[in-house]
Amino acid sequence: MIFTRIAVVSNCKTLQCGVKGIDGPNILILECNREGVCRVINSFTNPAVKAIRRRGKAAALTIVKYGVDAVIVSDIGPGAFEEFKARNIKVFIVNDETMVEEAVQYVVSGKISEATRPTHERGHGKHRDISINLR
Repeated sequence: MIFTRIAVVSNCKTLQCGVKGIDGPNILILECNREGVCRVINSFTNPAVKAIRRRGKAAALTIVKYGVDAVIVSDIGPGAFEEFKARNIKVFIVNDETMVEEAVQYVVSGKISEATRPTHERGHGKHRDISINLR
């Protein structure tokens, strides 16, 4: 599958940043061409940073406004996960601090499987090693 727009939650606003959980500090919106070359077209502070409750859902509701096909995070709860699934947005989970550029290549090259469930239950969970999702 070709993903034309991918959202990545990260610790800064470039491709050289580390991927973070859905409530991480920044969101990058990337546009990718048919060859899998992606560039950042938008970056902004994650609204989850200021949310008191339902941080993941706050991030998800913002991300869906950008018409993305996929989301890359290191951690996601059921609220955000369900928002993406309801809109047919694929969720990919990588290890915390994986470089954005590397994570995007995992997705566009098909080297990582789509997530089938959130990483934790409601309420903020602990980060887990999910490298088992790599093919």
